[in-house]
Amino acid sequence: MLAPFNADIQPPPDGEPVLGKVPGLEGIFIQHMCAGGGVKAAPAAAKFIAASIADEAPPLGRLAEAFSSERCQLSGCL
Repeated sequence: MLAPFNADIQPPPDGEPVLGKVPGLEGIFIQHMCAGGGVKAAPAAAKFIAASIADEAPPLGRLAEAFSSERCQLSGCL
């Protein structure tokens, strides 16, 4: 390691993960998890992103809306 690195971990303003297509950017997807706890949820988030890329129904069912990147247009979390 050449130098220490420290990153500031910032959750989305509402504290919920942001998963899915980035509104207004064709072919761009985001997986932004809650601060520090995202590692535990990464496998489920990866399945969600894979389904989104394949244009399939997300495995999270109704939770998909709660974690949608589209909600961030109103709250400003993107």
